Amino acid sequence: MGNDRHFFAGVYTEHTLLRVGQLLSRPGLVLPGDLPSWAEWIVRLAEDSRVFPVERADMVAQQLHRWVADFLRHLTVLPPDATPHALRTRALTLLADAAAYYQATPLNDNFEHLVAEVEAELRKHWGETGTHERMIRKQFEATVRRAEFHKSTGNGLVTATFYRQARALVEQQRQYFTNDDIARLQRLEQEALDRSIQGGEFKGLSFSIEIPKELMDYVRETPEATVAAIVAEAVHSVPNRERLRADVLKANAQAPLHALIGRTVVAPGKVVGESGGPEGNLEFDVEFRAMLQTQVLGIAVAEAVQKAAGQVGLTPDHLVAPLAPLGLDEGSTELPRRGCERLVAGDFVSATHILVPRIEDALRQHLNAIGVDTTDYVRLGETTSRTDDATLGSLLYKKLPDGRTVRNYLAATAGTTWTRFSTVRRA
Repeated sequence: MGNDRHFFAGVYTEHTLLRVGQLLSRPGLVLPGDLPSWAEWIVRLAEDSRVFPVERADMVAQQLHRWVADFLRHLTVLPPDATPHALRTRALTLLADAAAYYQATPLNDNFEHLVAEVEAELRKHWGETGTHERMIRKQFEATVRRAEFHKSTGNGLVTATFYRQARALVEQQRQYFTNDDIARLQRLEQEALDRSIQGGEFKGLSFSIEIPKELMDYVRETPEATVAAIVAEAVHSVPNRERLRADVLKANAQAPLHALIGRTVVAPGKVVGESGGPEGNLEFDVEFRAMLQTQVLGIAVAEAVQKAAGQVGLTPDHLVAPLAPLGLDEGSTELPRRGCERLVAGDFVSATHILVPRIEDALRQHLNAIGVDTTDYVRLGETTSRTDDATLGSLLYKKLPDGRTVRNYLAATAGTTWTRFSTVRRA
């Protein structure tokens, strides 16, 4: 300890425990009668860690409990009966002291999460039940305390971030919470975002893009030619993410600080997108540009449909004609036709709600046919789980048997989408 000039005693001890744990877990390497002495050694290391040297006097309180949970976790490599009751009490008391300190210092919520996790692991290892729920509730309370701390400082955006983290935990562990819990957290997040906007934490940024009108005019001499032009442009306009990535990297090289700053997209009362770190920011910016490109196409298509309805007699039946290769029955075609009716009428909200689920369903069936698992495994507790359909956003990152993501596959095969869907439907 006296030679620890760089204050790395905790790191070195943790590495030692990892290596020792690998040996202790090997059957026959340590006599059963010697295992309790190893448990005693681990607990003593955790107790001694509270007096490890620190760099500055003002860090003593912060570092007092720093290594307790990390060290005690290694008790789980020993058989449960290797840790007698008195030793368990000492270990749990150390964790309780650490938890009490972190509860009083809300900015240490990550350490409080770790303490709750290790306590649950130890109690479960020693035969207790209900440990998972207690851990989740402690982690939830720690996150809410962090949010309330930032709320008291007036920082609305950071407050909303931690309320959102708390809500994500609640939604992942729905078996322990109610719908009212989720609604309350949504309300608190919305209030925090509203305060951040009113307090000037966001600065408005706008820009204009000039696009020659003739480039967005897809109306042709006949309804059939108009639909063909729209379909051709839709296939041609599938965002080339490799090119978009290169453009983003070029822009980042010119503004490196901007590349490091996290992005947050806020709609009225809620966050609809965010990222953190250089790689996350890169992916976010690529998707943002792809979405912008798609929105421009959508505006042009909507305008063309309405103009063509008046000028060349375009009808919903013309718009659903490209679905013919799919071999759909009349009942399956009726909903897209209804959606196209609303599109022609300029009711874009209803059109979106009708058409998107039908397109998504066809996409899921196609992906299943080529070997993509379109479901997500959702854990509901220690012993229960369920399987849900993956969200459309997460579906794009699922892997094909050849290793490509769905997103890359769709971008590469946009020109043959209808043919591939047709194969699935007719099979």
